Amino acid sequence: MEQWTEDDRHALATTRDAQGFFDYCATVAMQLDFDSCSFGLALPLPVSRPEIVIYNNYPGRWWQRYAQERYVDVDPTIRHAVTSCAPIFWSDTAFATAPHMWEDVKAHGLQIGWGQPTRDGSGAKGMLTLARGGAPIGPRELAEHSPRMAYMAQLMMVGITAVVLPQMVPESGARLTPREREIMRWTADGKTSYEIGRILSLSISAVNFHIANAVVKLNAVNKTQAVVKAAMLGLLL
Repeated sequence: MEQWTEDDRHALATTRDAQGFFDYCATVAMQLDFDSCSFGLALPLPVSRPEIVIYNNYPGRWWQRYAQERYVDVDPTIRHAVTSCAPIFWSDTAFATAPHMWEDVKAHGLQIGWGQPTRDGSGAKGMLTLARGGAPIGPRELAEHSPRMAYMAQLMMVGITAVVLPQMVPESGARLTPREREIMRWTADGKTSYEIGRILSLSISAVNFHIANAVVKLNAVNKTQAVVKAAMLGLLL
């Protein structure tokens, strides 16, 4: 086992805040010959417009530009991260849907970028990105550093999500009983309380009692929202 696996795991175990863990990852990025790095986290809720949290050490001028232009709304690397676990390399093709942003990125000296998406059981989706100006990423560099980047991406997902998710999505801490989870699964499949009662040999009032408990635990306004929240948060598995 490489020594860096122990170093990175130790950093996760001894760091208690998201910014502190990101700062450690930024030092690792420098060791891998990248000037800048970022970690973006797309939270599972709200469904209509999921919150996106981004930690980065990009040059201040570029990050101000990113915020001013609302690039978060068109950033193709974010779209990639929420639909794929495959690495993404910055290129004309990758930024085909946002060529103006790509030109802006390069104008700020960040021509080379490499992102590794990651996931966790809560429904959150993230991506670690390493960026720099200058030399492209060569095959040897890619072969040497890919394992650590993938490992670091997952560690950051674990460390940062553990801090951010309870703060921004309190429902993520909900714990459904086995019966509540079972009933909510059938509800998600479109079954009525009467039908669920027949399937599980329960009275309608018993089914509704468990649904009502789940609605309260998930801070939902009705059972439809409760089912959606539970599914998005991976609570029905």
